[in-house]
Amino acid sequence: EEFYFNVAVDDVNYVLYDDMALAMGFDFDEEDTSPKPGIAIPETITHDGKNFTVIGIFDMAFSESDYTSVTLPSTITYMGSAAFASSPYLENVVIPADCNFEYFGEDVFIGTPFEEKIYSKDEVIFGKNVLFSYTGNADEYTIPDDIEIIAPKCFFMSGVKNVVFNKKVTEIPDY
Repeated sequence: EEFYFNVAVDDVNYVLYDDMALAMGFDFDEEDTSPKPGIAIPETITHDGKNFTVIGIFDMAFSESDYTSVTLPSTITYMGSAAFASSPYLENVVIPADCNFEYFGEDVFIGTPFEEKIYSKDEVIFGKNVLFSYTGNADEYTIPDDIEIIAPKCFFMSGVKNVVFNKKVTEIPDY
């Protein structure tokens, strides 16, 4: 078993364990808070000649970043709470449809322009198994069959009166 803490690869800091990597932060310039071009988190990174699969993003890892867009790899299974919170220029996030999340935290995009886009739609599904938000006013909403995880605050901005769950959803989060 190998463990590395705070390994920097292309302006992103990672924690490495065995053959896995989790993004834990980014390099930033406190003097320059202007918008930065988009960043793409790779599926794998290399350290000391060994490949590590990027499987997650820690809580608050990219909060207050100046990136305008973020592209995540399909290997992501863990999305920490407030991972991109309070990022003033973040307007676009690409999460591949084949991402299979095991955990999707609270307030991941709170305080970003991207959050406004999310809540302006009736339904947003991230990856193939996470329902991030439903903002409609239907009397009844049926959770799609492929959904396993309901993000916290998923129905926070909705007027839905009744939710029909599928058999794959095993936990009801806050709000």
